[in-house]
Amino acid sequence: MNNDWNSINKIPPDKLLEVIDENGNIATAMPAIYPFKLNKKGKGRYDFDVERCEPYWDGSWWIQGENLDNPLTGEIIKWREM
Repeated sequence: MNNDWNSINKIPPDKLLEVIDENGNIATAMPAIYPFKLNKKGKGRYDFDVERCEPYWDGSWWIQGENLDNPLTGEIIKWREM
C-alpha cells in the first residue's frame, strides 16, 4: 500500500480513507460518490427528477466522527488509503 498523500484533484476510491485538513488534522472519511443527478423540473422547492448516471464525486466527504464531533477544523486538502 502506498502511504503518500493524494491531492483532492485526484478522484478518490469509493471506500473509507484517511484525510488531512489544511491545519494538519487527520480523520477518516468516505468520498460522497453519487450514482444519480437531480434535475429541477418545476417551480416547487423539492420538484426534481432523478436521473441515473455514471457514479461521480462532487468533491464532498462523509467524515467519520464520534457523536457529533470530528477532528477536522479546516478544509480537506489531501487523502490517502489506510
